[in-house]
This record gives sequence, C-alpha cells and structure tokens, in this order.
Amino acid sequence: MDPWIRFCLCVLTCHRLALMLGEDDGPLFVFKRIRYYFRDKAWLEAEKHNQIVIKNSQPEITDRWFGIRHNIAEGMSCPYCIGVWLSVPLFLMFLYPTPMGDLFLILLSISGGQAFLQGFRK
Repeated sequence: MDPWIRFCLCVLTCHRLALMLGEDDGPLFVFKRIRYYFRDKAWLEAEKHNQIVIKNSQPEITDRWFGIRHNIAEGMSCPYCIGVWLSVPLFLMFLYPTPMGDLFLILLSISGGQAFLQGFRK
C-alpha cells in the first residue's frame, strides 16, 4: 500500500477512535462507562486529599488539583488528548505494516471518514 494512503488511513482512524472514546456513548454505553469510571476515581482521589470546593452551589474539583486520576479523567473526555495518545500505536502501524493492521486501519478509517463528513453537517 502506498505510504500516503496508509498515512491518510491512520489519520482517519485516529479521528474515529478519539471521537469514540472521548464523546460517543458506544454500544451498551461502553465508552461512556469508561469515562464515568475514570471520573469517579478522580472524585474519590480529590475527596481523599480535600480538593473539593463549592462553586455556584455545585461541588467541583479545585483548579489547583492535578492528581493522576484527575488528569486521566480529563484526558478521557478530550478527543484532542486521546488523539495524541492514539497517535503512538498508529504511528507504529504506519511504520510496520501488517495485513491485520491494514484491515484494522481500513475498517476504522471508513468510519472515521463518515464521522469527519458528519461534522460538516452540524
């Protein structure tokens, strides 16, 4: 496969995976459950270190608290952050192509292309 085609497939795959993990609910709400799991862990960690404040009658984690679980929870709800993390394995798939890796890239890049075009509809 031509390297430029493989690169485009990696970009579209990264786009789709980042949206799936960061914004979509997923089948049986699996992606939403993953995000809630990390968010719940962040709250428990912040409570343990007395980092919960009340703003506008709503409890929030303080802006000065950067515990590891809080960072993961924030990153799991940010498609841009997830895209950075996913770029590493996708870069390896780009450098060391395999038939199964190409199949993975093709399948998810079709979905990524559809998600990209859907963004123009909004």
